[in-house]
Amino acid sequence: MTDALLERVAGDYERFARAGLPPRLEDYLLDEYRLDVATTYAGLPIPNPWGKASGQLSMTGRQVQEDVDGGLGFVVLKTVIAQDASGAQSMHAWAIREARMVAERIVGQSGEEGWTISWKGRGWWQSFDEYLELIRDAQRIARGTGTLIVPSCKYHLPTPDESDWKVAEYEYTTRRLLEAWHDGWLGQSEGWLGQSAAVPQQRTTRNPGASQSLSPSHPPPPLATRSPMPLEKDFSPTLAGSDRAVQQAKILEWMRTVPRLIRESAAASAVPTPTRRTEFHSVGDPGDAHIPGEALEPRATSFGTGGRSGTPSYGPVRVGLKIFNAMFDDAFQLEMLRTIHEPGPGRPDFFVYANRLFDPSREFDGHRGIAYGGPDLSDRNLRVMTRFAAAGGPPAAASDEPVAAGGPPAAEAGDASDAKQPPDGTPITRCGMEWSATGNITTGKMALEYALRGATSFQLHTFFQLPTDQYAMTSGSRTQRALLELYFHPRTGFVVWMHHLAAALGLPGDRVRFVDVAGRLERIAGDAPASR
Repeated sequence: MTDALLERVAGDYERFARAGLPPRLEDYLLDEYRLDVATTYAGLPIPNPWGKASGQLSMTGRQVQEDVDGGLGFVVLKTVIAQDASGAQSMHAWAIREARMVAERIVGQSGEEGWTISWKGRGWWQSFDEYLELIRDAQRIARGTGTLIVPSCKYHLPTPDESDWKVAEYEYTTRRLLEAWHDGWLGQSEGWLGQSAAVPQQRTTRNPGASQSLSPSHPPPPLATRSPMPLEKDFSPTLAGSDRAVQQAKILEWMRTVPRLIRESAAASAVPTPTRRTEFHSVGDPGDAHIPGEALEPRATSFGTGGRSGTPSYGPVRVGLKIFNAMFDDAFQLEMLRTIHEPGPGRPDFFVYANRLFDPSREFDGHRGIAYGGPDLSDRNLRVMTRFAAAGGPPAAASDEPVAAGGPPAAEAGDASDAKQPPDGTPITRCGMEWSATGNITTGKMALEYALRGATSFQLHTFFQLPTDQYAMTSGSRTQRALLELYFHPRTGFVVWMHHLAAALGLPGDRVRFVDVAGRLERIAGDAPASR
C-alpha cells in the first residue's frame, strides 16, 4: 500500500463528500484505481457487488429508483408471503403491517460497537397484486441500467407436526412472480397478450445528468434466451424464533425441498410470453462465456418462443436460499450449509448468508422477541463460513475469529498484534456454490472479509438507515452516501483494502479484479488489525 494511493483515496473521499460521487463510478474506479468491481449475483453479471437487502427500504418504486440512480448492482425487493389462487396464505403470520424502525447502537460480545435496526414487522402486508405491480415497476425502472431486480418470497414451510407441503401456494405464487418479472422487463403493465414488447435500445442513465450507451465499458444488462429470474427464498430471523423451527430435522427437510418445489412450479408455468434472445460475448474471445470484468459486446438479437410443445413460456428461475441463523449452535449452521450443497434437485443455484440473529427476550415497542444485527452477527457469520470453507478437515479446524488478510493501510499498522490468522496448513477454498453475503456490512473491509470466504456480492440494509451524521457526504441519497463510505473511506474502504489484498495475493496490478479475491482466504504474510 503506497502513501500516494492512500493520499489519493483520502482526497477523493473529501472531494466526493462535498460534490457527490462520479456519475459513472465503475468507470472512475477502473480508470483511476485500475479496480474492476464487476461480479455476479445468482450467476448473472452485475456492474458492482453492492445490493439492497430485502426489507422496508425496497417496497416502493421510489425507493428502487433511488437505488438505481445511486448505482447499486442489485435490489432485493421486500419479501412477499406466498399464497394460492384463492388468496389463502399458510404463512400469513409473517404479513404484519409495521413500518416503524429505529437505528440503535449495539455492543457485541467482543466489546465492539455497531448498529442494529429494531422493529417488529415482518413481510409484505399489502395485497399480492400490489407486490406484482412493484416487480413490474422495479423492472421498468432498472431496465437498461445494469441493476438487477430480485423478488423475495416466503413460501409455505410445514411445522414439525405437518407432513404435507402446500404445493398450490408454490405453483400459483411462482407463476405470478415470473409473469410480473418478465412483464416488467418487456415494459408491459399487466400481461403481454395482444401487446407489443417495448425493447430497450440503449442503456438509461444510472445517475442524473449522466448519459450511457451500449459500449464495452458499459456492458448491457444480463439478458439471455428466456432470461432467468433470480428469486430469494427468505428464511427469516423471526422464523428462526418461531415454533416452526424448533426441530433440526424439519429445518433440513425445508432446505432439501424448497428449491425443488420452486423449480417444479416454474417449469409448470405455461403463461405465454415472448422471449428476447440476446447473446453477448467477451470482446477478445467470441466463443467463450462471459467472465465478470471483461467487456461485452452484443452479437445478435432476435425474438423467439420457448416452452413445451412450442408454447411460449417464461425462462428458468435462479433459486437462492437466504439462510437464517437458527436457534442452535454453529454445528447446525454448518449442517444446513452442507445440506444445501448436496447434489440433486433440492440443491439451490445460490444462497445468501446469513440473516440476522433472533433474541426471544429482546423488546421493542412493547413486543418481546425481535431480530438484531451488529458485531455479533458478523462474528458468527464469518466464523461459520471460515469453518465451512476449511476444505479437507473438520469444520472446527479453521480459526474461530474473523480474519482480515495481511497488513492494513499504514495508518492502522499498530493494531496488528491483536490479529488472528487461520492455523498453518489449513487449506481454505471456495465453497462450491455462489453466495451473497449479508450481516453487519458497514465498511468495505468487512465486505472483503466475506469475499475472502467466497461471497461474490454483498447486500446491506442497516447501513442505509444510519443517522445522517454517520456519513461524510453532506447531500445526496442514503444510497450514495453509503457507497462513498464503502468505497472511499481512507482506513476501512473497499478501494484501499482491495489494493492491499491484490498485493498480498500477487494479483496483476494493471487491472485489479474483485472476482479474483473471492474465495481466497488463505495464509497471507503479515498480520491483520482486529478492528473492522
